[in-house]
Amino acid sequence: MAIVAQCATKQSKLRLIDPRIVEPVPAGRFSVAPRDLWGLTNHVIDRAFPHRTPWDAGSAADDFGMQEVGARVIPELAMGKYDQGLRQACNPRFRGCRSLTFRELLEDYQGLRDVAQLAATTVPRLLDADRYAFAKYADPVYPPLARSARIQGRVDLRLLVDPQTGDVLNVVVESGHPILTPGVTETAKQWRFAPGWANSEPIKLVLDYAIRCPKNPPLIPMATQ
Repeated sequence: MAIVAQCATKQSKLRLIDPRIVEPVPAGRFSVAPRDLWGLTNHVIDRAFPHRTPWDAGSAADDFGMQEVGARVIPELAMGKYDQGLRQACNPRFRGCRSLTFRELLEDYQGLRDVAQLAATTVPRLLDADRYAFAKYADPVYPPLARSARIQGRVDLRLLVDPQTGDVLNVVVESGHPILTPGVTETAKQWRFAPGWANSEPIKLVLDYAIRCPKNPPLIPMATQ
């Protein structure tokens, strides 16, 4: 994150402290407490937007309204006026840091989406679903924190099922990110297989947590062409 300020012909640039290069050690060892540097980015955001609402805490109408505002500024972003801020924010101390332009970042923008469309892009997918005979199945919920942090990956489960009723008697997580596993464990306990389909052997399943973009063609505003 960086700030580029223009006043008449004078320009000032400031690269904010990247928290990854600051160790949160106890205060008192330095004249400027590292924990203050660690939170500098959040302090700037709090001062600039004191009345903001978390992105996932508003209503569907609020969400769509914010998308509309964002869509109106896309042409200006794509013109390159603010690209120097991106270049300033790219810290050369980190490998793989490549300064992109806003136009490049917006190449896969596909227009306004309602909440239902966006939610459908993050539904965990049961791999090889046709192998299982469910009498009752519900998709696990993608944890909001995992979505916002773009945490993705697979969760491997081992289920013990009652052969007569199809009820799930026990759920064991064999692998998976710890932020994803609690929710899927609770959901799996509610599943029920077709009576008589399972035997006494444990059943293994794999759920894929991924943030998938809709497969519509990109809708880059004409003003950016």
